[in-house]
Amino acid sequence: MSVLLVQTSAIALVAWLLIRYVAKLARKPKLDMAYLDFEDGDNSLQRYLNSTCDLLERGYEQYLKKGLPFAMFNYMDVSTPIVTLPVKYLGEVRSASASKLSFTSFLNKSTVAEDIGAPLVTDRVIHMVRQDLNKTLNELIEPIQQACDQVLQAVIPPCPDWTPVNGHMLLWPLISRIMTRALLGPELWSNDEWHAVVMSYFQAGHAASQRVRDTYRPWLRWTAKYFEKEVKAIYAARRKGEDILQPLIDARIADAVNRANNSQQKPGFNDAIQWLVDSYMAEKKPVKAAEIMQDVAFLLAASLQSTTLNSLSMLLDLVERPESVAEIRDEISQVYAQYGSWTRQSLGALRVLDSFLKESQRLNTFQFNTMQRRALEDYTFKDGLRIPAGTSIVMPSRLLGRDPDLHTDAAEFDAKRWKRMRDQGDATKFHFASLEDNMLPWGSGPHACPGRFLVQEVIKIIFMRLVTKYDIKFSDGIESRPPDFPQHAGSNPNVMAMVLFKER
Repeated sequence: MSVLLVQTSAIALVAWLLIRYVAKLARKPKLDMAYLDFEDGDNSLQRYLNSTCDLLERGYEQYLKKGLPFAMFNYMDVSTPIVTLPVKYLGEVRSASASKLSFTSFLNKSTVAEDIGAPLVTDRVIHMVRQDLNKTLNELIEPIQQACDQVLQAVIPPCPDWTPVNGHMLLWPLISRIMTRALLGPELWSNDEWHAVVMSYFQAGHAASQRVRDTYRPWLRWTAKYFEKEVKAIYAARRKGEDILQPLIDARIADAVNRANNSQQKPGFNDAIQWLVDSYMAEKKPVKAAEIMQDVAFLLAASLQSTTLNSLSMLLDLVERPESVAEIRDEISQVYAQYGSWTRQSLGALRVLDSFLKESQRLNTFQFNTMQRRALEDYTFKDGLRIPAGTSIVMPSRLLGRDPDLHTDAAEFDAKRWKRMRDQGDATKFHFASLEDNMLPWGSGPHACPGRFLVQEVIKIIFMRLVTKYDIKFSDGIESRPPDFPQHAGSNPNVMAMVLFKER
Protein backbone atom coordinates (compact mmCIF):
# COMPACT_ATOMS: atom_id res chain seq x y z
CA MET A 1 0.00 0.00 0.00
CA SER A 2 2.86 2.38 0.86
CA VAL A 3 4.57 1.68 -2.51
CA LEU A 4 1.36 2.53 -4.35
CA LEU A 5 1.04 5.71 -2.33
CA VAL A 6 4.59 6.76 -3.22
CA GLN A 7 3.99 6.05 -6.92
CA THR A 8 0.72 7.97 -6.89
CA SER A 9 2.35 10.90 -5.11
CA ALA A 10 5.22 10.96 -7.61
CA ILE A 11 2.80 10.95 -10.56
CA ALA A 12 0.77 13.72 -8.95
CA LEU A 13 3.92 15.80 -8.38
CA VAL A 14 5.03 15.44 -11.99
CA ALA A 15 1.55 16.33 -13.22
CA TRP A 16 1.47 19.40 -10.99
CA LEU A 17 4.88 20.56 -12.28
CA LEU A 18 3.73 20.07 -15.87
CA ILE A 19 0.55 22.04 -15.26
CA ARG A 20 2.53 24.86 -13.66
CA TYR A 21 4.98 24.94 -16.54
CA VAL A 22 2.27 24.96 -19.22
CA ALA A 23 0.36 27.62 -17.31
CA LYS A 24 3.50 29.74 -17.11
CA LEU A 25 4.00 29.48 -20.86
CA ALA A 26 0.39 30.48 -21.41
CA ARG A 27 0.90 33.57 -19.30
CA LYS A 28 3.70 35.13 -21.33
CA PRO A 29 4.23 38.69 -20.16
CA LYS A 30 2.35 41.31 -22.14
CA LEU A 31 4.61 43.98 -23.59
CA ASP A 32 3.21 47.30 -24.74
CA MET A 33 5.57 47.69 -27.69
CA ALA A 34 6.20 46.44 -31.21
CA TYR A 35 7.41 42.88 -31.70
CA LEU A 36 10.08 42.63 -34.39
CA ASP A 37 10.66 39.54 -36.52
CA PHE A 38 11.76 38.74 -40.06
CA GLU A 39 9.48 40.18 -42.70
CA ASP A 40 9.76 37.20 -45.05
CA GLY A 41 8.29 34.87 -42.43
CA ASP A 42 11.43 32.77 -41.89
CA ASN A 43 11.87 32.95 -38.12
CA SER A 44 13.78 29.70 -37.68
CA LEU A 45 16.47 29.29 -35.04
CA GLN A 46 19.08 29.13 -37.81
CA ARG A 47 17.84 32.45 -39.17
CA TYR A 48 18.26 34.09 -35.78
CA LEU A 49 21.73 32.56 -35.43
CA ASN A 50 22.92 34.11 -38.69
CA SER A 51 20.79 37.24 -39.10
CA THR A 52 19.85 38.66 -35.70
CA CYS A 53 22.23 41.55 -36.33
CA ASP A 54 20.29 42.50 -39.48
CA LEU A 55 17.10 42.50 -37.45
CA LEU A 56 18.69 44.69 -34.78
CA GLU A 57 19.80 47.19 -37.41
CA ARG A 58 16.23 47.44 -38.69
CA GLY A 59 14.90 47.82 -35.16
CA TYR A 60 17.45 50.56 -34.43
CA GLU A 61 16.36 52.63 -37.43
CA GLN A 62 12.64 51.86 -37.20
CA TYR A 63 12.16 52.18 -33.43
CA LEU A 64 15.16 53.08 -31.28
CA LYS A 65 16.11 56.24 -33.16
CA LYS A 66 12.53 57.40 -32.67
CA GLY A 67 12.76 56.78 -28.94
CA LEU A 68 10.65 53.62 -29.04
CA PRO A 69 11.53 50.21 -27.54
CA PHE A 70 10.89 46.95 -29.33
CA ALA A 71 10.73 43.27 -28.39
CA MET A 72 12.02 40.28 -30.30
CA PHE A 73 12.77 36.58 -30.00
CA ASN A 74 15.11 35.76 -27.11
CA TYR A 75 17.33 32.83 -28.06
CA MET A 76 18.66 32.70 -24.48
CA ASP A 77 15.16 32.22 -23.03
CA VAL A 78 12.58 31.22 -25.64
CA SER A 79 9.74 31.50 -23.11
CA THR A 80 9.79 35.31 -23.11
CA PRO A 81 10.87 38.01 -25.60
CA ILE A 82 13.87 40.26 -25.00
CA VAL A 83 13.36 44.03 -24.98
CA THR A 84 15.75 46.49 -26.61
CA LEU A 85 15.51 49.99 -25.15
CA PRO A 86 16.40 53.32 -26.78
CA VAL A 87 19.12 55.43 -25.21
CA LYS A 88 16.59 57.78 -23.57
CA TYR A 89 16.19 55.12 -20.86
CA LEU A 90 19.95 54.94 -20.17
CA GLY A 91 19.90 57.10 -17.07
CA GLU A 92 17.10 55.13 -15.46
CA VAL A 93 18.64 51.76 -16.29
CA ARG A 94 22.07 52.61 -14.91
CA SER A 95 20.63 54.05 -11.69
CA ALA A 96 18.09 51.26 -11.11
CA SER A 97 18.65 49.09 -8.06
CA ALA A 98 20.17 45.67 -8.76
CA SER A 99 17.31 44.27 -6.68
CA LYS A 100 14.96 45.37 -9.45
CA LEU A 101 16.97 45.29 -12.70
CA SER A 102 19.77 42.79 -12.26
CA PHE A 103 22.77 42.12 -14.49
CA THR A 104 23.75 39.21 -12.29
CA SER A 105 20.39 37.52 -12.77
CA PHE A 106 20.51 38.17 -16.53
CA LEU A 107 23.93 36.58 -16.90
CA ASN A 108 23.35 33.60 -14.65
CA LYS A 109 19.99 32.79 -16.24
CA SER A 110 21.03 33.34 -19.86
CA THR A 111 24.03 31.01 -19.48
CA VAL A 112 22.02 28.50 -17.36
CA ALA A 113 25.17 28.57 -15.21
CA GLU A 114 23.52 27.30 -12.04
CA ASP A 115 22.05 24.29 -13.82
CA ILE A 116 25.31 23.18 -15.47
CA GLY A 117 27.81 23.97 -12.72
CA ALA A 118 29.40 26.90 -14.55
CA PRO A 119 30.75 29.84 -12.53
CA LEU A 120 28.23 32.39 -11.28
CA VAL A 121 28.81 36.10 -11.10
CA THR A 122 28.68 37.19 -7.47
CA ASP A 123 28.76 40.47 -5.61
CA ARG A 124 31.93 39.26 -3.86
CA VAL A 125 33.86 38.97 -7.13
CA ILE A 126 32.58 42.28 -8.50
CA HIS A 127 33.53 44.06 -5.27
CA MET A 128 36.98 42.45 -5.31
CA VAL A 129 37.71 43.64 -8.85
CA ARG A 130 36.42 47.14 -8.20
CA GLN A 131 38.30 47.57 -4.92
CA ASP A 132 41.32 45.29 -4.68
CA LEU A 133 42.31 44.75 -8.30
CA ASN A 134 41.95 48.34 -9.47
CA LYS A 135 43.98 49.61 -6.49
CA THR A 136 46.93 47.40 -7.37
CA LEU A 137 46.99 47.89 -11.15
CA ASN A 138 50.16 49.99 -11.23
CA GLU A 139 52.07 47.20 -9.45
CA LEU A 140 50.91 44.73 -12.13
CA ILE A 141 52.31 46.59 -15.14
CA GLU A 142 55.80 45.09 -14.86
CA PRO A 143 54.60 41.47 -14.34
CA ILE A 144 52.21 41.89 -17.28
CA GLN A 145 55.08 43.04 -19.49
CA GLN A 146 57.26 40.12 -18.42
CA ALA A 147 54.49 37.62 -19.09
CA CYS A 148 53.76 39.21 -22.46
CA ASP A 149 57.39 39.00 -23.57
CA GLN A 150 57.77 35.36 -22.54
CA VAL A 151 54.53 34.19 -24.10
CA LEU A 152 55.18 36.06 -27.37
CA GLN A 153 58.40 34.09 -27.79
CA ALA A 154 56.39 30.88 -27.48
CA VAL A 155 53.41 31.70 -29.70
CA ILE A 156 55.19 33.52 -32.54
CA PRO A 157 57.91 31.42 -34.16
CA PRO A 158 61.24 32.98 -35.18
CA CYS A 159 60.35 35.00 -38.26
CA PRO A 160 63.24 36.73 -40.03
CA ASP A 161 61.02 36.52 -43.12
CA TRP A 162 57.28 37.05 -43.45
CA THR A 163 55.56 34.29 -41.46
CA PRO A 164 51.78 33.66 -41.32
CA VAL A 165 50.25 33.53 -37.84
CA ASN A 166 46.59 33.00 -37.01
CA GLY A 167 45.50 36.08 -35.08
CA HIS A 168 43.14 34.26 -32.74
CA MET A 169 45.62 31.47 -31.99
CA LEU A 170 48.17 34.16 -31.16
CA LEU A 171 45.96 36.24 -28.90
CA TRP A 172 44.07 33.58 -26.94
CA PRO A 173 47.10 31.99 -25.20
CA LEU A 174 48.76 35.39 -24.87
CA ILE A 175 45.77 36.97 -23.12
CA SER A 176 45.01 33.81 -21.13
CA ARG A 177 48.50 33.71 -19.64
CA ILE A 178 48.70 37.45 -19.04
CA MET A 179 45.30 37.60 -17.34
CA THR A 180 46.18 34.62 -15.19
CA ARG A 181 49.40 36.35 -14.12
CA ALA A 182 47.60 39.61 -13.38
CA LEU A 183 44.66 38.07 -11.54
CA LEU A 184 45.96 34.91 -9.89
CA GLY A 185 49.61 35.60 -9.13
CA PRO A 186 52.93 34.12 -10.25
CA GLU A 187 52.31 30.43 -9.53
CA LEU A 188 49.68 29.63 -12.16
CA TRP A 189 50.38 31.71 -15.24
CA SER A 190 53.02 29.30 -16.59
CA ASN A 191 51.31 26.16 -15.24
CA ASP A 192 50.28 24.13 -18.31
CA GLU A 193 48.06 21.83 -16.26
CA TRP A 194 46.09 24.80 -14.94
CA HIS A 195 45.60 26.26 -18.41
CA ALA A 196 44.46 22.86 -19.71
CA VAL A 197 41.87 22.73 -16.93
CA VAL A 198 40.67 26.26 -17.72
CA MET A 199 40.43 25.49 -21.43
CA SER A 200 38.46 22.28 -20.88
CA TYR A 201 36.22 24.09 -18.38
CA PHE A 202 35.38 26.86 -20.85
CA GLN A 203 34.93 24.53 -23.83
CA ALA A 204 32.61 22.26 -21.86
CA GLY A 205 30.78 25.27 -20.43
CA HIS A 206 30.12 26.79 -23.84
CA ALA A 207 28.86 23.50 -25.27
CA ALA A 208 26.79 22.63 -22.19
CA SER A 209 25.19 26.07 -21.92
CA GLN A 210 23.96 25.95 -25.49
CA ARG A 211 22.81 22.34 -25.41
CA VAL A 212 21.00 22.51 -22.06
CA ARG A 213 19.38 25.84 -22.89
CA ASP A 214 18.17 24.57 -26.26
CA THR A 215 17.04 21.05 -25.37
CA TYR A 216 15.89 21.09 -21.72
CA ARG A 217 12.81 22.73 -20.33
CA PRO A 218 13.79 25.16 -17.56
CA TRP A 219 12.27 23.04 -14.81
CA LEU A 220 14.25 19.96 -15.95
CA ARG A 221 17.65 21.58 -16.50
CA TRP A 222 18.86 20.52 -13.07
CA THR A 223 18.88 16.92 -14.33
CA ALA A 224 21.42 17.66 -17.08
CA LYS A 225 24.37 16.94 -14.76
CA TYR A 226 23.29 13.29 -14.67
CA PHE A 227 23.02 12.83 -18.44
CA GLU A 228 25.08 15.34 -20.43
CA LYS A 229 28.79 14.62 -20.97
CA GLU A 230 29.59 18.32 -21.33
CA VAL A 231 28.05 19.08 -17.93
CA LYS A 232 29.93 16.17 -16.38
CA ALA A 233 33.11 17.58 -17.95
CA ILE A 234 32.47 20.90 -16.20
CA TYR A 235 32.33 19.23 -12.80
CA ALA A 236 35.44 17.18 -13.60
CA ALA A 237 37.36 20.33 -14.56
CA ARG A 238 36.19 22.03 -11.39
CA ARG A 239 37.55 19.21 -9.26
CA LYS A 240 40.92 19.29 -11.02
CA GLY A 241 41.06 23.05 -10.61
CA GLU A 242 40.28 22.77 -6.90
CA ASP A 243 43.18 20.32 -6.45
CA ILE A 244 45.57 22.74 -8.15
CA LEU A 245 44.32 25.71 -6.13
CA GLN A 246 44.30 24.03 -2.71
CA PRO A 247 48.01 24.49 -1.84
CA LEU A 248 47.84 28.11 -3.02
CA ILE A 249 44.80 28.70 -0.84
CA ASP A 250 46.54 27.08 2.15
CA ALA A 251 49.52 29.41 1.69
CA ARG A 252 47.30 32.45 1.60
CA ILE A 253 45.32 31.35 4.65
CA ALA A 254 48.61 31.02 6.53
CA ASP A 255 49.62 34.48 5.32
CA ALA A 256 46.30 35.92 6.51
CA VAL A 257 46.74 34.29 9.94
CA ASN A 258 50.27 35.72 10.24
CA ARG A 259 48.99 39.19 9.42
CA ALA A 260 46.20 38.83 11.96
CA ASN A 261 48.77 37.96 14.64
CA ASN A 262 51.22 40.68 13.59
CA SER A 263 49.77 44.00 12.49
CA GLN A 264 53.17 45.02 11.04
CA GLN A 265 53.27 42.03 8.71
CA LYS A 266 52.76 42.99 5.06
CA PRO A 267 50.74 40.72 2.78
CA GLY A 268 52.85 38.05 1.14
CA PHE A 269 50.54 37.84 -1.86
CA ASN A 270 48.74 40.40 -3.95
CA ASP A 271 46.28 38.57 -6.16
CA ALA A 272 42.67 37.51 -6.44
CA ILE A 273 43.18 34.27 -4.52
CA GLN A 274 44.48 36.25 -1.53
CA TRP A 275 41.74 38.87 -1.80
CA LEU A 276 39.06 36.21 -1.94
CA VAL A 277 40.57 34.33 1.01
CA ASP A 278 40.67 37.58 3.00
CA SER A 279 37.05 38.29 2.07
CA TYR A 280 35.77 34.91 3.25
CA MET A 281 37.84 35.06 6.46
CA ALA A 282 36.64 38.60 7.21
CA GLU A 283 33.08 37.29 7.10
CA LYS A 284 34.14 34.32 9.26
CA LYS A 285 33.14 31.93 6.51
CA PRO A 286 35.06 28.74 5.74
CA VAL A 287 37.48 29.10 2.84
CA LYS A 288 36.62 26.31 0.41
CA ALA A 289 38.57 25.44 -2.71
CA ALA A 290 35.29 24.75 -4.51
CA GLU A 291 34.10 28.33 -4.01
CA ILE A 292 37.47 29.89 -4.80
CA MET A 293 37.61 27.84 -7.99
CA GLN A 294 34.23 29.13 -9.08
CA ASP A 295 35.17 32.71 -8.22
CA VAL A 296 38.42 32.70 -10.20
CA ALA A 297 36.79 30.78 -13.06
CA PHE A 298 34.25 33.57 -13.41
CA LEU A 299 37.03 36.16 -13.36
CA LEU A 300 38.80 34.41 -16.22
CA ALA A 301 35.59 33.68 -18.13
CA ALA A 302 34.61 37.35 -17.93
CA SER A 303 37.98 38.58 -19.17
CA LEU A 304 39.39 36.08 -21.66
CA GLN A 305 36.79 35.67 -24.40
CA SER A 306 35.75 39.31 -24.68
CA THR A 307 39.32 40.64 -24.45
CA THR A 308 40.54 38.16 -27.06
CA LEU A 309 37.79 38.95 -29.55
CA ASN A 310 38.15 42.69 -29.12
CA SER A 311 41.94 42.46 -29.42
CA LEU A 312 41.63 40.38 -32.58
CA SER A 313 39.30 42.98 -34.08
CA MET A 314 41.75 45.74 -33.16
CA LEU A 315 44.68 43.80 -34.62
CA LEU A 316 42.85 43.34 -37.94
CA ASP A 317 41.99 47.06 -37.99
CA LEU A 318 45.64 47.92 -37.31
CA VAL A 319 47.07 45.65 -39.99
CA GLU A 320 44.71 47.32 -42.45
CA ARG A 321 46.26 50.73 -41.62
CA PRO A 322 50.07 50.73 -41.87
CA GLU A 323 50.16 54.52 -41.49
CA SER A 324 48.74 54.11 -37.96
CA VAL A 325 51.35 51.46 -37.15
CA ALA A 326 54.10 53.96 -37.99
CA GLU A 327 52.51 56.73 -35.90
CA ILE A 328 52.00 54.42 -32.91
CA ARG A 329 55.64 53.30 -33.08
CA ASP A 330 56.84 56.89 -33.11
CA GLU A 331 54.65 57.72 -30.13
CA ILE A 332 55.93 54.71 -28.17
CA SER A 333 59.52 55.85 -28.70
CA GLN A 334 58.75 59.41 -27.65
CA VAL A 335 56.82 58.45 -24.54
CA TYR A 336 59.44 55.93 -23.40
CA ALA A 337 62.18 58.53 -23.88
CA GLN A 338 60.20 60.91 -21.68
CA TYR A 339 59.28 58.47 -18.87
CA GLY A 340 62.02 55.83 -19.02
CA SER A 341 59.70 52.98 -18.01
CA TRP A 342 56.16 51.74 -18.45
CA THR A 343 53.66 52.54 -15.72
CA ARG A 344 49.98 53.37 -15.82
CA GLN A 345 50.99 57.02 -16.18
CA SER A 346 53.26 56.44 -19.18
CA LEU A 347 50.80 54.01 -20.78
CA GLY A 348 48.19 56.72 -20.39
CA ALA A 349 50.41 59.07 -22.39
CA LEU A 350 50.06 56.82 -25.47
CA ARG A 351 47.21 58.89 -26.85
CA VAL A 352 47.56 57.84 -30.48
CA LEU A 353 47.43 54.15 -29.55
CA ASP A 354 44.60 54.80 -27.08
CA SER A 355 42.57 56.66 -29.72
CA PHE A 356 43.11 53.89 -32.27
CA LEU A 357 41.89 51.21 -29.85
CA LYS A 358 38.81 53.23 -28.92
CA GLU A 359 37.97 53.92 -32.56
CA SER A 360 38.21 50.21 -33.35
CA GLN A 361 35.95 49.57 -30.37
CA ARG A 362 33.46 52.16 -31.64
CA LEU A 363 33.14 50.69 -35.12
CA ASN A 364 33.83 47.01 -34.63
CA THR A 365 33.00 45.91 -31.11
CA PHE A 366 31.65 42.39 -31.40
CA GLN A 367 28.71 43.00 -29.05
CA PHE A 368 25.66 44.67 -30.57
CA ASN A 369 24.01 45.04 -27.15
CA THR A 370 25.16 45.83 -23.61
CA MET A 371 23.52 47.08 -20.39
CA GLN A 372 21.82 43.70 -20.05
CA ARG A 373 19.41 43.43 -17.15
CA ARG A 374 16.67 41.07 -15.99
CA ALA A 375 13.62 42.47 -14.21
CA LEU A 376 13.31 40.73 -10.84
CA GLU A 377 9.91 42.36 -10.35
CA ASP A 378 7.54 44.38 -12.48
CA TYR A 379 9.41 47.57 -13.34
CA THR A 380 7.85 50.80 -14.61
CA PHE A 381 9.92 53.61 -16.12
CA LYS A 382 9.04 57.25 -15.50
CA ASP A 383 7.20 57.56 -18.81
CA GLY A 384 4.98 54.60 -17.96
CA LEU A 385 6.81 51.87 -19.93
CA ARG A 386 6.26 48.64 -18.00
CA ILE A 387 8.70 45.74 -18.02
CA PRO A 388 7.13 42.59 -16.51
CA ALA A 389 9.07 40.51 -14.00
CA GLY A 390 11.28 37.93 -15.67
CA THR A 391 11.80 40.02 -18.82
CA SER A 392 15.33 40.72 -20.04
CA ILE A 393 16.29 44.13 -21.38
CA VAL A 394 19.32 45.35 -23.34
CA MET A 395 20.53 48.58 -24.90
CA PRO A 396 22.35 49.06 -28.21
CA SER A 397 26.11 49.61 -28.25
CA ARG A 398 27.60 48.90 -31.67
CA LEU A 399 24.78 50.67 -33.50
CA LEU A 400 25.09 53.70 -31.23
CA GLY A 401 28.77 53.82 -32.08
CA ARG A 402 27.96 53.79 -35.79
CA ASP A 403 25.14 56.33 -35.70
CA PRO A 404 25.94 59.33 -37.98
CA ASP A 405 23.70 61.53 -35.85
CA LEU A 406 26.02 60.90 -32.90
CA HIS A 407 29.46 60.68 -34.52
CA THR A 408 30.87 62.82 -37.30
CA ASP A 409 31.70 60.71 -40.37
CA ALA A 410 30.52 57.71 -38.39
CA ALA A 411 31.19 55.19 -41.17
CA GLU A 412 34.85 56.24 -41.42
CA PHE A 413 37.63 54.81 -39.28
CA ASP A 414 39.25 57.95 -37.88
CA ALA A 415 42.26 56.73 -35.89
CA LYS A 416 42.84 60.07 -34.14
CA ARG A 417 39.19 60.92 -33.51
CA TRP A 418 39.41 60.47 -29.74
CA LYS A 419 42.88 62.02 -29.42
CA ARG A 420 41.57 65.23 -30.98
CA MET A 421 38.64 65.24 -28.59
CA ARG A 422 41.00 64.87 -25.63
CA ASP A 423 43.39 67.52 -26.94
CA GLN A 424 40.57 69.99 -27.54
CA GLY A 425 38.57 69.26 -24.39
CA ASP A 426 38.89 67.35 -21.12
CA ALA A 427 41.98 65.13 -21.26
CA THR A 428 40.49 62.82 -18.63
CA LYS A 429 37.62 61.90 -20.98
CA PHE A 430 37.43 60.05 -24.27
CA HIS A 431 40.12 57.49 -23.44
CA PHE A 432 39.77 53.80 -24.16
CA ALA A 433 38.29 52.75 -20.82
CA SER A 434 36.13 55.83 -20.28
CA LEU A 435 32.35 55.61 -20.37
CA GLU A 436 30.40 57.30 -23.15
CA ASP A 437 26.65 57.69 -23.49
CA ASN A 438 26.85 57.45 -27.29
CA MET A 439 28.64 54.10 -27.29
CA LEU A 440 28.27 51.55 -24.53
CA PRO A 441 30.86 48.77 -24.86
CA TRP A 442 31.67 48.94 -21.14
CA GLY A 443 28.11 49.55 -19.99
CA SER A 444 27.39 52.66 -17.96
CA GLY A 445 27.07 53.96 -14.45
CA PRO A 446 27.90 52.14 -11.20
CA HIS A 447 27.46 48.73 -12.83
CA ALA A 448 29.86 49.41 -15.73
CA CYS A 449 32.53 46.77 -16.32
CA PRO A 450 34.81 47.02 -13.26
CA GLY A 451 37.70 45.24 -15.02
CA ARG A 452 37.96 47.65 -17.94
CA PHE A 453 41.08 49.36 -16.58
CA LEU A 454 42.99 46.07 -16.43
CA VAL A 455 41.80 45.24 -19.95
CA GLN A 456 42.96 48.66 -21.14
CA GLU A 457 46.49 48.17 -19.82
CA VAL A 458 46.79 44.58 -21.03
CA ILE A 459 45.73 45.45 -24.58
CA LYS A 460 48.05 48.46 -24.71
CA ILE A 461 51.03 46.40 -23.57
CA ILE A 462 50.27 43.67 -26.11
CA PHE A 463 49.97 46.10 -29.02
CA MET A 464 52.98 48.06 -27.86
CA ARG A 465 55.07 44.88 -27.95
CA LEU A 466 53.65 43.68 -31.27
CA VAL A 467 54.33 46.86 -33.23
CA THR A 468 57.81 47.42 -31.80
CA LYS A 469 59.01 43.83 -32.24
CA TYR A 470 57.37 43.01 -35.58
CA ASP A 471 56.33 44.34 -38.93
CA ILE A 472 52.80 43.19 -39.72
CA LYS A 473 50.70 42.94 -42.87
CA PHE A 474 48.05 40.87 -44.62
CA SER A 475 48.96 38.37 -47.31
CA ASP A 476 49.47 39.72 -50.82
CA GLY A 477 46.17 40.60 -52.43
CA ILE A 478 44.36 41.22 -49.12
CA GLU A 479 43.98 44.92 -48.36
CA SER A 480 41.24 45.02 -45.73
CA ARG A 481 40.15 43.08 -42.67
CA PRO A 482 38.30 39.85 -43.46
CA PRO A 483 34.52 39.95 -42.94
CA ASP A 484 33.12 39.29 -39.49
CA PHE A 485 31.09 36.21 -38.55
CA PRO A 486 27.56 37.07 -37.34
CA GLN A 487 26.33 34.99 -34.40
CA HIS A 488 23.05 35.86 -32.69
CA ALA A 489 23.41 39.41 -31.29
CA GLY A 490 27.14 39.60 -32.01
CA SER A 491 29.48 40.05 -34.94
CA ASN A 492 32.70 38.21 -34.19
CA PRO A 493 35.97 39.10 -35.90
CA ASN A 494 37.22 36.43 -38.29
CA VAL A 495 38.98 33.88 -36.08
CA MET A 496 40.48 32.23 -39.19
CA ALA A 497 42.25 35.43 -40.30
CA MET A 498 45.99 35.15 -40.85
CA VAL A 499 48.49 37.95 -40.26
CA LEU A 500 52.05 37.99 -41.59
CA PHE A 501 54.75 38.78 -39.02
CA LYS A 502 58.42 39.65 -39.57
CA GLU A 503 60.94 40.48 -36.88
CA ARG A 504 62.16 44.07 -36.96
